[in-house]
Amino acid sequence: MGARAETAAATRERAIQAAYELFLERHFDEVTFPAVAARAGVSVPTIVRTFGTKEGMLAAVAAREAPERERIRAVDPGDYAAAVRAVVRDYEATGDAVMRAIVTAERYPGLADAIAQGRDAHKDWCARVFGPLLDGTPAVTREQALLRCVVATDVCTWHLLRRQHGLSAEETADVMLSTLGSLEGER
Repeated sequence: MGARAETAAATRERAIQAAYELFLERHFDEVTFPAVAARAGVSVPTIVRTFGTKEGMLAAVAAREAPERERIRAVDPGDYAAAVRAVVRDYEATGDAVMRAIVTAERYPGLADAIAQGRDAHKDWCARVFGPLLDGTPAVTREQALLRCVVATDVCTWHLLRRQHGLSAEETADVMLSTLGSLEGER
């Protein structure tokens, strides 16, 4: 890679990191190209060329962070305690930002799409990780049981327990795990 390409790649990475930090700190509509440019130490036209739109900026951040989300949530199917600890650890880092995005999403189609993708990914993750719990659940259909797993481990549940009821991260994980345990008792 030539010096110019290396400089461009480094600038892009600084811009993505700046956008990531600002998305963690602020509502979507409060993250501006000038704010990202100032944080990254580049010009506004550089941010515009790099991302095109704010939705492009969000997509670049999401693409960069996807492997980290997968790493944090990598647990063996059936290891429910590890799964709950993994989502709580993930939410401790990003949960407040996701909640801000959820309440803002209806005003921004690109953000709404990102939230929908995240919701679908969480449901797929729950289906994989809690699959053994879902198998042979006679009291409810498999889809109903899956949705209960989704709700038990959703960012909104984390927010309710951590931010609205003041539980610690460990207490939040315990409540989530006991909620999942109620499904096991129905089998």
